[in-house]
Amino acid sequence: MAGFTHVSNAEMELVDAVASSPKGRIVLPGVDLDLDDESWESIDEAHPQYGFKQMLDALAISRDDMKEWDDGASNKTAKQQSLTENAKARRKLISETMRPAATADKWLKLEKAPDPTAKKSHRKTDTKNSQMIDVRSLTGMELATCSTPQQEASIIALKMRETLETEGRTVALVTPDRSLARRVGARLKHWGINVQDSVERALADTKTGIWMRLTAAMAADELSPITLLSTLKHPFATLGKEREETLENVDRLEDYLLHGPRPEPGLDGLKKRLKNAFNPRAEKQDLKDRPTSPRAEKRQAELNELQEWLEEIAEMSHPFLEAMQSGEKQNFAELLDKHISFAEMMAGEPGADGRSKMWTGRAGKKAMNFFTELRKYANCMPPVTGEEYVGVVSTLLRSVAVRPQPPSHSNLYILSPREARLFKADTMIVSGLNENTWPSSPPDINWLSRDMLEKLNLPS
Repeated sequence: MAGFTHVSNAEMELVDAVASSPKGRIVLPGVDLDLDDESWESIDEAHPQYGFKQMLDALAISRDDMKEWDDGASNKTAKQQSLTENAKARRKLISETMRPAATADKWLKLEKAPDPTAKKSHRKTDTKNSQMIDVRSLTGMELATCSTPQQEASIIALKMRETLETEGRTVALVTPDRSLARRVGARLKHWGINVQDSVERALADTKTGIWMRLTAAMAADELSPITLLSTLKHPFATLGKEREETLENVDRLEDYLLHGPRPEPGLDGLKKRLKNAFNPRAEKQDLKDRPTSPRAEKRQAELNELQEWLEEIAEMSHPFLEAMQSGEKQNFAELLDKHISFAEMMAGEPGADGRSKMWTGRAGKKAMNFFTELRKYANCMPPVTGEEYVGVVSTLLRSVAVRPQPPSHSNLYILSPREARLFKADTMIVSGLNENTWPSSPPDINWLSRDMLEKLNLPS
């Protein structure tokens, strides 16, 4: 058995049976063999080695009884031997970094081990001494402290892109932060690089899933500025026109109607704000904006086009918006049908509806299957209000996983910490080392305390 760091009580019985068999072998990745016995005994449940300690105690095996995995290489080159020594030194450094708080005072006794490459050093030193840290533990290691998540993602993406300059080299990003992983993937995609992300994405976070959530939220929020602009700036939003023309109208909508005080809810509020924009005396005007100036004429023409565009949106979205904003409970199946029709119309282009964009590709097909299946059981759902409908659809979309697209570069990887345990790359980037992210905060279980969980043999 191999590849696990902690087990449940039932799994522990299987581990014990395998370990007790004549040819049984248990492979535990990452057991800290450098930590002193006093510190090992003081390990608590918050320590990453706690699962290993529990297993070894249950098996009545000490760390002295364990053997390190032999890679089978009998004749190593000088470079391979150097890498092995560096790895051992780094393992010692990491062990000291993760020392339990109960024995943290031993940090004060640490010393720097003599440089083994120094020519004048002839004194024999036990580099395995627990009081010494070898300088080789930092060989090839870089530290980057970032002030924002976007800066962190940009640095990681640049480092991964740099790897492509050397043929055959591999690089892996290891992080539990899915938001960071998406940022890195988006940055690499900007350069035309599709990285291999082994972690499945929720359907809600795909382009089609985001579009469906935004269109529902926009209708339920009565076209509030934030949700309205988020929806209209989505790549699917074309509203029956070319994308460039739609973006021009969105810019005019934002400039003329959404800057300043928030308009009244719904399309009626936008139309009322538009009437005020038509009247030069309703707002403070520059002297150049006199009704007879070219600038005022251009402004008037843009407002006319914006008014026509809003009328088209009103006609297109009226059934769905009315149902979502009524405040009354609606039949879920009817609301779902109106939502899908509305989303397809909003994504339409001249001569084609939005189906060709929304339901294609791996995520699009997954979304189509999801909504087809949801429609089958929609009549079994109780009536819901607009806000409740948004919550139900968003929650269900998050419960569906989508496998990532095949990568364009097979030597770039994004891995979760669990997958990275048995993975090796030329460059390993460990990121997301922030409180409540890695390590993550313990789950909140309001009805059971930690002592109760321990007594019930449940994870705490």
